[in-house]
Amino acid sequence: MKIIKRVLFGLVLVVGLAVLGFVIWAETPLGPAPEALAALESDSNVTVTIGDAITFEPVNIKPVTGFIFYPGGHVDYRSYAVPLREIAAQGYLVVLLPVKLNLAFFDVNAGDPVFAVHPEIQQWVVGGHSLGGVASALFAKDHLDTVDGIVFWAS
Repeated sequence: MKIIKRVLFGLVLVVGLAVLGFVIWAETPLGPAPEALAALESDSNVTVTIGDAITFEPVNIKPVTGFIFYPGGHVDYRSYAVPLREIAAQGYLVVLLPVKLNLAFFDVNAGDPVFAVHPEIQQWVVGGHSLGGVASALFAKDHLDTVDGIVFWAS
């Protein structure tokens, strides 16, 4: 009986350390490049709003199409600021989502609040990079009445 207790304690300890190691790994992705951080600043073409998500909105156009973007696995979501800002500059509302543990499949429904925040948007497209693309597909599957398209980036 004593041996079984020790083995069980050892297993619980190993699993606990593995979970702790995973959480530490997931919460410490490589940070965004300086260009990405610079793209988080508003200018005369794109307004950038940082809150529960990062929103890029064209300045001189009222967008009717919105794009919800899920980041790739173990990637700091701000790293996508440069290309998403360029999409916004073309006349689209773009919402960049932070996700739990920097892994979008743990936060598939992160895009849910975006619809209510932007009732002016008539068409919605979702997408993502790598694992974010997988999460965006799962999100789209559950929102067929709202999502009009999907974009995969190396997914």
